[in-house]
Amino acid sequence: MRTVVLGSLSALLVAGIGGRDSVRADVVTLRTGQQVEGKATVEGERIRVRIGEDREVFLRKGDVQSIESGPAPFEIYRERWEEIPAGDAKGFLALAKWAAERGLTAEAGAAYRKVLEIEPDQADARKELGFVRDGDEWVTVSEYHRRRGEVYEGGRWVAREEIEARKQAAQHAAEVKRAIDRAASRTGKAQEEALAFLSSLPPEEESAALLKALSSGSTRVKRFAMQRLAERKTERAVPLLAERVIKDSNPEMRRSALLALHEINHPDTALAFIPALSSSAEGERIRAARSLAYFPDRRAVGPILKTFHYSWTGFARGYVMVGVTQAYISDYELVSGGTGWTLTEVADPVIGYATYGVVFDADVRRVEATVRIVTLEAITGKHFGANLDSWVAWWELESAAEKERKGGAEAKEEKEA
Repeated sequence: MRTVVLGSLSALLVAGIGGRDSVRADVVTLRTGQQVEGKATVEGERIRVRIGEDREVFLRKGDVQSIESGPAPFEIYRERWEEIPAGDAKGFLALAKWAAERGLTAEAGAAYRKVLEIEPDQADARKELGFVRDGDEWVTVSEYHRRRGEVYEGGRWVAREEIEARKQAAQHAAEVKRAIDRAASRTGKAQEEALAFLSSLPPEEESAALLKALSSGSTRVKRFAMQRLAERKTERAVPLLAERVIKDSNPEMRRSALLALHEINHPDTALAFIPALSSSAEGERIRAARSLAYFPDRRAVGPILKTFHYSWTGFARGYVMVGVTQAYISDYELVSGGTGWTLTEVADPVIGYATYGVVFDADVRRVEATVRIVTLEAITGKHFGANLDSWVAWWELESAAEKERKGGAEAKEEKEA
């Protein structure tokens, strides 16, 4: 087998790849290590590789590392086809697999069909050509599923019953959404009917629809959903309501969410606010700390102290001036100019400025730190003010004592058992 390394076009011509014998049966190796088998033809700066009887690819000459001369796969395929006895199903089956391994898809298909002419029930050939068993007969995959009333949808075969069920579910979900919209925006009989419809739903279904409305509905719908979830004491709503309290830009929505949380009164409500104590947004941290004062929980003390450093960054002195700036003409400058035929002198005014007033110098108010301190006092009943070291020292003693109390209780239970 002869190898030709592509360098210049003249080298290719010397090697016999150009001119009258430019079409040869070759294995073309790319610089990436990939190989393409077929007949290669050099055409200027590209190489045409004929892979099958009716297929070819084009490669840039610079992407090719070498060409190894040899018989093309489809030529070998034709030679082997002629050599196989007419009734040799095994021979044609082996040829079909050999062709498939080399990417000769059309040739492999022809060999599989030849196998079926000899042995109509040959399983490997049937499967490769897309047939499946349906009782005593071979049918195509699509025919197999159609006989069972299935439809190809979204990359898979789906039963018509499933499609119909999905359609009905979508229609029902739309009806529930319309009921929520009507209950939130209508009055009188229309509102009563919408509320009656919602009340007839299973609690989990209604809750799921209301939770979805919290994220996608109008302001009025969101407020209605909050009230309804609060009336139902829906525990699943706590994380989403806490998120509205922390992140919603509308103060009225934040207030409504906070009231809903109060009405639900879940014992773990405070835990939903703790992650926001380390948010990158100052406003979210402040709202989370303030909310923890409304839901006092000692489990929040540690996180408040650990993230306290966020409240001490970005502060300096503030300067505010209340004053007046006035402009006046302080002098005139004589300026000469002209068009070349005449000379003109004009007085150009010199503008001066005078500023007077009062400057206020004050420390920037540490709002976030104050909120955290107030929250700590509301939770613990302790008053250490802004002395963070005192808060931390006290909490470490409290944590150690709590751990000791739990250990003693567990030991007592084990002894009694």
